[in-house]
Amino acid sequence: MRGLQRRGLAERLLERAQAHSECEFRFAGERYRFGYTELTGHHHFVYPQPLLVTDLVREYADVRGGDIRFGVRDVRLHGLDTDRPSVSYTCTETGRRDVVHTDFVAGCDGARGVTRASLPPERVHVSRHDYGIGWLALLAEAPPSNDCVVFGIHPDGFAGHMARSPEVTRYYLECPPGDDPDNWPHERVWAELRQRLAAAGAPPLTEGRLIEKRVLDMHNYVVEPMRFGRLFLAGDAAHLTAPIAAKGMNLALHDAFLLGDGLAACDRGRDRRAEPLFGGLSGPGVGLPGVLTMALRGVPRHIVGRPVPRGHDPRPTASRLRLPRRGGRVRRAVPRQGLRPPTGGPSRQSCSGRSLIRWSATFSASATRRRRCPSRSE
Repeated sequence: MRGLQRRGLAERLLERAQAHSECEFRFAGERYRFGYTELTGHHHFVYPQPLLVTDLVREYADVRGGDIRFGVRDVRLHGLDTDRPSVSYTCTETGRRDVVHTDFVAGCDGARGVTRASLPPERVHVSRHDYGIGWLALLAEAPPSNDCVVFGIHPDGFAGHMARSPEVTRYYLECPPGDDPDNWPHERVWAELRQRLAAAGAPPLTEGRLIEKRVLDMHNYVVEPMRFGRLFLAGDAAHLTAPIAAKGMNLALHDAFLLGDGLAACDRGRDRRAEPLFGGLSGPGVGLPGVLTMALRGVPRHIVGRPVPRGHDPRPTASRLRLPRRGGRVRRAVPRQGLRPPTGGPSRQSCSGRSLIRWSATFSASATRRRRCPSRSE
């Protein structure tokens, strides 16, 4: 939100979005409210992703005079490792093959897009973690049944209730990975939701027609490197976070802000800060472009907040990893990936949310590699 505001892109969102300050957990028939705004001073906004995309497209094309070409096919990238790359495509209206020559190519076309597939296979490593479960993602033509997000923890599996608008609600049901949505007719969906979200004193669910029904296999991945020549990946083309984290759009916007600021710095005169990102990759620079260079290269030295000696590998190792002390004792719980944040890493008090996200993405990729998860492109 703050990133959008700083760039003058949040006006319609602030006018139309709902502000939420707490969420609710339901477990063993009881309700537990968590007022995170009281603890953090921050709230979150509920705003459907299609509306945000529409706002951004309108701003770029209608207000700022940007050139967007919809409906093209057979898109190909050329000369990515040169100083003058290009993108070619077939125009569906004329049937003509057109070419756009450019300085840089931003790969923002998703997990199955052209840009990610254009990376040389021998130069790419994909770190992936599968959770072994699926989520049945549902959109119901029904008003929200609660005044906040609800997470249901039930022996039959997770269930979630998330408002999308006054007329539409998003629901999730845990299911086997690869399940067929046709196995979930209307009656079964609502019966499972009622059972998994049941709690004493909870209002009944407002049922409605299901207008979307699909199964999402829960997995994460990170592509390394996120740059090849003049091509820079962003959003789902570079990394995917399962809906469990509810961070997909936030991380994609964060990528766009970093990359956009770096491109702007380069366009203003190819200053010293932009050279490490848009010139050679001999070493990280200073300022925002340098930070992005380090994020793309997976080197978290800026993130942990201290310099790294020459020849030292800054990635976490099993011998160095410890959980912080709480209440005078070292917690013994081991995260799923079997690794813990390194001592001296970013803390809630000393590190910004942006740095935490960047550090977490790099750390997660390293942790996944250490588990020897299979690496493959989607």
